[in-house]
Amino acid sequence: MRNIGIWCTTCLALGIFSGTLNAQINERPKEIRTVRHLLAQSQRPPLPYTIRYDGKQFVVDPEVFSPKYFPDTYWFEKNLRIQPGDSFLEIGSGTGLISVMAAIKGAGQVTAVDINPAAVKNTTENVFLNHVSHKFRIYEGDVFDPIPKGQKFDVIFWFAPFMHVDMERGNLTELERSVFDPNYNSLKKYLSQARNFLRPDGKLYLGFSPTHGQFEVLEKFAQENGWKVDVVAREVDQIPFMPGIDQVDFITVMLLELKPDITSETAEMYDTPMQIPKGLETMIRAEPMMQMPEEKPEMHMNYPTEVPKPQTPHTSQSSGFKKRSHWR
Repeated sequence: MRNIGIWCTTCLALGIFSGTLNAQINERPKEIRTVRHLLAQSQRPPLPYTIRYDGKQFVVDPEVFSPKYFPDTYWFEKNLRIQPGDSFLEIGSGTGLISVMAAIKGAGQVTAVDINPAAVKNTTENVFLNHVSHKFRIYEGDVFDPIPKGQKFDVIFWFAPFMHVDMERGNLTELERSVFDPNYNSLKKYLSQARNFLRPDGKLYLGFSPTHGQFEVLEKFAQENGWKVDVVAREVDQIPFMPGIDQVDFITVMLLELKPDITSETAEMYDTPMQIPKGLETMIRAEPMMQMPEEKPEMHMNYPTEVPKPQTPHTSQSSGFKKRSHWR
């Protein structure tokens, strides 16, 4: 599933109560119509067509999110930080352009996942077209579901469908699911499961839009799952006028890095009761700590010579605490 970015509409009025989304959400019908019109435009070519990017050729299936109509794909590809030899996982690969370019630029093992069967096929075509099949594993499934347990990655990226809609996921087409995330259920899944697939020193990235998505909700979900949100790159894009849709002036897209929130981990450490070994617990019950005589309070730091200084268990805790347009 190619996760739509710069044409996505804003779906506002998300209510927050006890960490969950309010079921009563006021959508923006005009902007939803705009997005669906653009999706229809991208499906007009009856047959797959080709595009060129950075000297490479890519096939685009009409049933897959197209970089031709949604060039935010190019911007994320340029800004992702992948080092030579890194293992890379892309959720929602779409045409596979970002994953293929990662392999071409030196990533070691590349894994691409998409819930849309047409996107899985499209990614596979472009992997072979660009001669990087020896580096690839491609899966069909939802977020991390198809990834084998125990597999870890240096870099994970998803340009999430950041448009919230109050409707059943089953009522959406595969292509629409690259745009809409009802109740942000897929986003919550990404944030809650990513640690299981990320190496200890790995990097977790997310594509998002603060103008067309609910950034405050993202931050809340991230905090609930022990992540801190850092902005790696940001861009404001002018959206051109197209017949049949309402003019939208601009959209901001961001590449975010989700880092472990040390503060929340420290708080969790203090909330966890201290575990006392069984032998020591028995000793403490059998030999309670000595009480100092009340009549000599001034001796609380000096023990009488005839009374041995009690050996009390000691524990310690420490807290660790560019506005431009790429439209042509």
